Amino acid sequence: ITPEISFSYTPDFSKSNFDYFQQDTKSGDLVDYFQDYSTTPKNEIRRYTLSLHNVFQIKIKEGKNKYIKPSLLFWNSSISYDEVADLLSDLNSTIRIKSVNGNDLFRINMAHNFYKSENNKKLVNIWKGELPRLTTFDITTDVGFKLIGSKFENFDHIKDIVNSEDLGVDSHNLQGGDNVNNIEQKYIWETNLGFSYTAKWEEINNTWDTSTFTLNTTTKINLSKNWMLTYSLNFNIEKNIITRNSIKVYRPLHCWEFSFNYWPRGLSSGFSLEIKVKNPKLQDIKVLSSDANRGFSSY
Repeated sequence: ITPEISFSYTPDFSKSNFDYFQQDTKSGDLVDYFQDYSTTPKNEIRRYTLSLHNVFQIKIKEGKNKYIKPSLLFWNSSISYDEVADLLSDLNSTIRIKSVNGNDLFRINMAHNFYKSENNKKLVNIWKGELPRLTTFDITTDVGFKLIGSKFENFDHIKDIVNSEDLGVDSHNLQGGDNVNNIEQKYIWETNLGFSYTAKWEEINNTWDTSTFTLNTTTKINLSKNWMLTYSLNFNIEKNIITRNSIKVYRPLHCWEFSFNYWPRGLSSGFSLEIKVKNPKLQDIKVLSSDANRGFSSY
């Protein structure tokens, strides 16, 4: 258990000694010098925040005098009190449940309110058995599978450029690791399947407002020794619609790299073409071109 206490203070910058505002001669209202750029705060805040970070682990013996300590559950909570407004915030909690190999199984977010009702700012009496009100609850779960095609003989490994942004999910949720962007060496094809489910409950409607059941897939195919094709798809199973998909073609060009990306649908549909230097220190040297929906730049 790791406790944390913090204090934050924001002064009322409308006071004359700060000189952030001038008085309008006609209306007498205060005018912010920086209102066209970033609004200057006029409310004083003195906020105290208490946070608790909990990590639950198990200890497993592996061999003589060797142990591993996988983390199975993370439970982080925080609550704050604004002294000026005399207001207690919701108790916000996040719970992550993991498997022994590190995969995320469930993620839960909750908010509890310590006032008796939304309009009644009277605190609940915990000593009399009154509990805080659960105002928000949502749960997300991910399950991933990996399918691999047959092997090539004497086939060199080539790099894949797909990233987790195109999946629409965290890459580590699919395989239990941080690196899912490289296809296995010598395999003809590789497919990652990820199923995610999210449900949300809100006190206002006293019902489960939203839920989504999504299939996320990424298929990588070695078309030849130098050409790779990647297809990513997000599919909403409940609504039976494709929410996002993309096609990528990649080829190494000696000390350069060529990639062509195409997004068939949605507000960000379009294409982009990129040719850049392979050397990580020189990858700012590149040519990048795309259509109107994806922006355009080259140098």
